[in-house]
Amino acid sequence: MLLNGKKVYVGLHERRSERQGGAIRFTNVYVKNIPAAWDSEKFESEFSTFGKITSVALQTDAEGKHKGFGFVNFDSHEEASKAVDGAKDIVTGEEKPLFADRFQKKTERSSFLAKRYADLRREKMERYKNLNLYVKNLEDDADDAKLRTMFEEFGEITSCVVMKDEKGQSRGFGFVCFANVDDANKALNSMNGKMIGQKPIYVNRAQRKDERRMQLETQFQANMAGQRMQPMAPVFYTPHGSVMAQHGMMYQQPMM
Repeated sequence: MLLNGKKVYVGLHERRSERQGGAIRFTNVYVKNIPAAWDSEKFESEFSTFGKITSVALQTDAEGKHKGFGFVNFDSHEEASKAVDGAKDIVTGEEKPLFADRFQKKTERSSFLAKRYADLRREKMERYKNLNLYVKNLEDDADDAKLRTMFEEFGEITSCVVMKDEKGQSRGFGFVCFANVDDANKALNSMNGKMIGQKPIYVNRAQRKDERRMQLETQFQANMAGQRMQPMAPVFYTPHGSVMAQHGMMYQQPMM
């Protein structure tokens, strides 16, 4: 298929590292959940089953006790890959199994974690997109319990919170999350605009800031487009030398 004169390619998504010539090759492995009783010799002994080790290191604190994580470097990428896959099967006697992954630089790790956090947050918002309600114009003395009482008649509530400032005072808005969409819809339709105390509350579906900003920008652009399409009122000009009457909008004819 051609698009704008160019041939379109469609294929399975691949990571950039894979597009540049295959998966990332590594020999240094990061390991965490290491038992407190292990020393460097024990650490090396357990991982030597995966291949030839060139170096090991346990990160220690000021007292010389290791922090529960360390690094083991193998002679080849294949051996390091085996260690990543097999570390979880090493018997440690601890509740948590060993976790192993390729070593990442701090900047790379930070970028990965930031992206993972953003993806999880987006996934969570999508999951609760039609369940979570935003409520504002709450009374100054509103708290979680009072907000729950206001909405619990509509169905099961999974979470309910009034946002507070640094002094612990209500900021006048909060969120109510229902267990199913129908209950959330009933609450939205019934409670939006309802007088609670001295003022009506506002209820709508909770949105991320970027979604709300995009919606407002779209509305603004639509309003501007509508204004441009409205016909302009006619403009009348008085003939040269005449004076327009203020009330009757009549022209005074020039004197001959």
